[in-house]
Amino acid sequence: MVKCSNCGAMFDEHEPKCPYCDTLYFPGAEEEYLEQLDDVKEDVEDLKDYSMEEYKKTVRKESLSSGKIVLIVLLIAAVVSGGLFGLFVYNEHTYNQEAKNKVAWVRENAPELNKMYEAGDFDGLLKYMHELSDEDAIYFWGWNHAEFMLAYYEHENMFDEKKEQDKRINAAVILMEGIYTETMTSTDKKKVAEYQQEAEKFLSEETDMTKEDIKKYYEEEIQG
Repeated sequence: MVKCSNCGAMFDEHEPKCPYCDTLYFPGAEEEYLEQLDDVKEDVEDLKDYSMEEYKKTVRKESLSSGKIVLIVLLIAAVVSGGLFGLFVYNEHTYNQEAKNKVAWVRENAPELNKMYEAGDFDGLLKYMHELSDEDAIYFWGWNHAEFMLAYYEHENMFDEKKEQDKRINAAVILMEGIYTETMTSTDKKKVAEYQQEAEKFLSEETDMTKEDIKKYYEEEIQG
């Protein structure tokens, strides 16, 4: 469970927003976006595998059946294959359209986001993120500094003395184990490295966890 930064209500950490006041919860929104993309990709792959299996079954039936039965089987296979192909095309189109929408959103909003980022107005960016709609919050992760903003968000949570201690510890652990830096700019990587050093110091002062404990805690308690 996590505590809403706006209204203080508790809700599931996998939710993209607070169910009580609709405030965006960044880790949950990112998780939902990635799951949606994975689902579409899996559907496409399943369709490919299924259609090939149906093809093999039809071939076996052709070799064993009479001419009339073969004709019926082929007709059914044609209908099924046509339906599968249509569904495959639909899913492929949906996935491509989602990617196009994401690119379009980033192109439209990146100038404003970059201006705030370059000015060092990270708190302003957090406010901007909180005010995004559900759909825009998903597209936000296409911006090249989005992952850094997740790190900044957790960094602020770690040092927020108004938050419960376990939430501050969770934020520090996420900074240590849950931030993907491979695609970050060199500037963002440097800032995140500083955040991670602070997180390591915070955890050493507030807990007795080793690096192995931190990794295990992240996998079991945060990732679930």
